[in-house]
Amino acid sequence: MLRRLWRDRKAASIIEFGLLTPIFFGVLGASVDLGEAVLTKFKLSSTLEAASSYALDQVQIANKNQTTPPASSAGGAAFASSLAQLAANAIGSNWANVTVVVNNGPTTRISGGTATNSGTASNADNYYCPTGSGASMDWNSPQTTAGVACSGGGVAGKFVRITVRRAYSPILLPSPMVAQDLSATSIIQVQ
Repeated sequence: MLRRLWRDRKAASIIEFGLLTPIFFGVLGASVDLGEAVLTKFKLSSTLEAASSYALDQVQIANKNQTTPPASSAGGAAFASSLAQLAANAIGSNWANVTVVVNNGPTTRISGGTATNSGTASNADNYYCPTGSGASMDWNSPQTTAGVACSGGGVAGKFVRITVRRAYSPILLPSPMVAQDLSATSIIQVQ
């Protein structure tokens, strides 16, 4: 009887299917999680590209028309607000959070569709030698003139930092495999 059961292959495919199904759905779920994380990161990067291009365009327009530079105490708050609104509109105001800092001065944060302004407007008239990247960027000591050599290389200038952030919760993957907070930062030298 044992030999007959050993040779009987009628239920083998059902057992194989039962053993492989959880593995298949695990791989499928992990693929969906990773795909969603990559798509989110792509949307954040595309938003940064649009906001960075807009910032550079506004600076060129101000220079061409000889109007108040956007990265100054006079125009910095409006510049930060317009960049933050552009980024928020590009990705959906409730989809992600946006923070724009104009030259270590005027700052606009949009979180949940609500804009908050802060920062010291007069800082926007200084020149900086920032070091680091992203949220860990350090503005360092302000300079009063442009073109001063920075200790870490480069020259002092005016900068805009744009950060977009979205909380992400994977469906299946454990949190150490996919970051809980996806973000992207752009630092643009505008002068």
